Amino acid sequence: MKRVQQINHAIVGNGPLSDKDKRCISEAAHITRFNLTPNLADVDDSRTSCLVIVNRSKQINQYFRDQVYLSHGAFQKAARIVMPYDESIIRDFFPRVTLRDRIKRRLGNWAPIVKDMAEKSGKSFGVLSREDYTGACEALGYEPKNRAGPFPSTGFLAIYKSLSDAETPKPIDLFGFAFSGWKRHAWSLEEAFVLKAIERGQIVLHRSDRPVTGETLDSSLPVPQGS
Repeated sequence: MKRVQQINHAIVGNGPLSDKDKRCISEAAHITRFNLTPNLADVDDSRTSCLVIVNRSKQINQYFRDQVYLSHGAFQKAARIVMPYDESIIRDFFPRVTLRDRIKRRLGNWAPIVKDMAEKSGKSFGVLSREDYTGACEALGYEPKNRAGPFPSTGFLAIYKSLSDAETPKPIDLFGFAFSGWKRHAWSLEEAFVLKAIERGQIVLHRSDRPVTGETLDSSLPVPQGS
């Protein structure tokens, strides 16, 4: 069945987007993007309602150490900045900051500095709660107790939070999600969660030019074993 309603919430990963994807995203009421948002260079309407930026990683250290991120389109276009890790999550579950990290000026948590940057730029700022993080881990079937991972991906945390906070029956539309990347994310578990949410009508997954809905799931994607 062809969807004719406007997309309510588009969550845009950093994977490839088709031209059709870009048109759909531009018409969404709410748009969530991540980190350096490489897709912005290819999108005429780079509107971003919420930009989710990791607050603990080597990557984020490179983004903010010299404050060059302030001039990046991803940051400038965002109305709201959100960081995914509560301070207690970093303290209890993430690798500890080492002497080498300190020498390389790698902070354990960029949230206080980015909060100041965001507010000075007229943007709202927030950090996901401890309950958001532990709930996401529980939804994936593991406990957040191992400093070596697995860790929920930033994209999955945004999906989980959006589903948890949803006040309307409208599905969330995912674009640019390939469920692959950093080895410490449990990609197969995250994809299995999304496929189940598709079956329940909570998510529409856009892959290439063909949206995957509950009506097309069986013929579009194999459900991972053990899901």
